[in-house]
Amino acid sequence: MAPVLKVHELRKAFGAARVLNGLSFLMRQGEVISLVGSSGSGKSTAL
Repeated sequence: MAPVLKVHELRKAFGAARVLNGLSFLMRQGEVISLVGSSGSGKSTAL
């Protein structure tokens, strides 16, 4: 089944602070994923 969402090497920085560095994933129809990490690790930024 083809992915409904594909993220490849997502990067984000706020000034000199890199909060996402190479996030990649595929999501297919019907799948549920979760983001797990410590406070301030970029989970909300990824969304």
